[in-house]
Amino acid sequence: MSRQYNPAVSMYYNMDIENMPKEKQTPATGLLSKSKPMAAAGMDYKNPAVRVAKQLELIRNRRNEINAS
Repeated sequence: MSRQYNPAVSMYYNMDIENMPKEKQTPATGLLSKSKPMAAAGMDYKNPAVRVAKQLELIRNRRNEINAS
């Protein structure tokens, strides 16, 4: 594997994932109903940066779980 510059790595370290607004869950109204996230301030899922930040947040949380154990 080459050691060339990878922009994805620099993006991973430079994104401010910890300060992203958290999404709010609506309470389920029935036994089998799905809860849908409400649109919080700044959580525009049409924005690619928000979608990337959510994916990186999942990766970062999983990596922290692996390193903690």
